[in-house]
Amino acid sequence: MFEGVKRSTIACLIVCVCIAACGTRATQDAGDATSEETRDIASGDGALDATQDAAEEAATDAADPDASDAMDAADAMDAGADLDAAVTGDADAGSDGASLADGLALVDAACGATITAHPILDSPHVDVDAGITWNSNPPSSGPHFGIWARWGVYTDPIPRGYLVHSLEHGAVVLSYRCANRAACPAVHDQLARFVAALPPEPGCVPEGVRRRIILTPDPLLDPSVTVAGAAWGHTYRATCVDERSLETFVLGTTGRAPEDFCADGFYPEVPADSGVAVDGGDAGGGG
Repeated sequence: MFEGVKRSTIACLIVCVCIAACGTRATQDAGDATSEETRDIASGDGALDATQDAAEEAATDAADPDASDAMDAADAMDAGADLDAAVTGDADAGSDGASLADGLALVDAACGATITAHPILDSPHVDVDAGITWNSNPPSSGPHFGIWARWGVYTDPIPRGYLVHSLEHGAVVLSYRCANRAACPAVHDQLARFVAALPPEPGCVPEGVRRRIILTPDPLLDPSVTVAGAAWGHTYRATCVDERSLETFVLGTTGRAPEDFCADGFYPEVPADSGVAVDGGDAGGGG
């Protein structure tokens, strides 16, 4: 009987040892699995860091929404600048830091010709009697009148509010510092011949438009400027007519605008000639 009890006791001890060993092994395996999951989270494409960043950002938003919005806006501006540099691949810049459109840099141009990029202004429609301040001379973006100028050559000045609207539609405006053609016939006629010799725009010809370009006298140009050009976000300035640099400007900027339309404008009511000098009409333009 004693031997039977002894054997039973030994058997129970063996079973207990086995159970204990199995439990320890299971606990170790579970710990290993937990450690492996922790390593996976730590190395899984920054998921843990992303979660922490999101939590910190949420806390920042809750504490100071305005500061968070300002940071987001700054990040967006930096990203936009990087994108512009990647698209244009052009490091040239105007005096105000805006980048020239691709292919617009002039080297040793005649007549002291320069092309400058300007920041784009808010460009709402305003009344024709509104006082408007632009950031370049000639204007290259900003507030403008509700209708745009017709394409063509004018012998009397077209008000700038109509011209800026035309720029918004992808046009180029060439101007010269005179009250009208009668005051500067040689400069006007040379520029008119240049305009007439420009190639047509393939995308506009089917719509009955040869080219989105306007030539007009502009007595508001700076005294140091004889010939000027304007396109959306860019200006051209020179002391005389240099067709080579003018062509670079016109062909390099036409159509680079937020509203790339070929349709002719509505001011003045009588269309201007498409490429040669015309007699002046009222104070708004010739046609």
